[in-house]
Amino acid sequence: MVLNPHEITFSFFDVAGGDAIWIRFFGNDSKWHNILVDGGYANTYKSVFGPLIREISKDEVIDLWIITHTDSDHIGAILGFIKDKKVLKKKEVLKQIWFNYSPSTVETSTGKLNFKQGINLRAYLEVNGFIVQQLIDRNLPDQDIYGLKIKVLSPSLEKLEISNSHWKNAEKNVKLGRSLDQADHLKSIEGLKHNSFSEDRDPWNGGAIAFLVEFKNIRSLFLSDSHPSVIVTSLNYLGYTSKSPINLDFVQLSHHGSKANNSLALLKILKTSTFVVTGNGITNRHPDKETLVRILVRNFQENKTEFVFPSETDALRNMFSVDENPFSRWGFRCVFPSNNSGFIEIPFLSLIKN
Repeated sequence: MVLNPHEITFSFFDVAGGDAIWIRFFGNDSKWHNILVDGGYANTYKSVFGPLIREISKDEVIDLWIITHTDSDHIGAILGFIKDKKVLKKKEVLKQIWFNYSPSTVETSTGKLNFKQGINLRAYLEVNGFIVQQLIDRNLPDQDIYGLKIKVLSPSLEKLEISNSHWKNAEKNVKLGRSLDQADHLKSIEGLKHNSFSEDRDPWNGGAIAFLVEFKNIRSLFLSDSHPSVIVTSLNYLGYTSKSPINLDFVQLSHHGSKANNSLALLKILKTSTFVVTGNGITNRHPDKETLVRILVRNFQENKTEFVFPSETDALRNMFSVDENPFSRWGFRCVFPSNNSGFIEIPFLSLIKN
């Protein structure tokens, strides 16, 4: 691997509106370490995580791969890894996997919840000894990986049990996504800022793993597709409230910026100016503009908000085209990958001394 000029870098990849995240950091053992989160659809593995993993495996290992839940846009890449014949000694490359799964026997499904992929991954974990004996929920003790700390905030045990109870009921003929006329991208900020909130009820999203990462003085929040009420309860338990919010360097918005997964109650507890939005504006029409407006209203006094997009599409570029002087009026900017790179990096703690 090329020497990283920063002690820790968070990379978010464009995988057609899914989640694909790489965390690389210089551990307290004076070695480089790697954590992967999800990876996008199975058909994006060849172009995104496949080359990345093969590059990592030349000199380093993947210390942990977190598969947050069974949605195809999260779980798909690890199935590509299992089939990747260019990575032969997989147990030497990948040390640990986090994945909550049901022990139930289930039917094959067609739809966004790919039970077949979940079954295949479960079988692979069992055969290759990757099974985690403890549930990955918010009762999991804080994990320390060579100086990088992970605190799981979601799911709650109740949400995980509900998700697992639904696992055995394979979806049939599911209607995927939303049509263009169901998107709110062409509505104005003024027209959206007073909308009321209604929380996501999807049991699969409720079972998603969300977590807080701390490395030295850097703190970031990865929300996957989690339900905001669970995150609020977890943060309240840690002592954070709207009057005493948690300071964060950035937040990855839940469910690619869905309006049903990012409540004002949650946003009031998060003190940050940087929000990573993994939606591409096309897949399921995420992010909802209403979510971004909710953030702008919440952060208006600070007058310094940035939305970081791993994808660059016309849908995202034009989201604020109906508004008059939105960036100067509301004090925000949108950040996209440079030179059509297909990913965006957020680095911290420079190793280069002036």
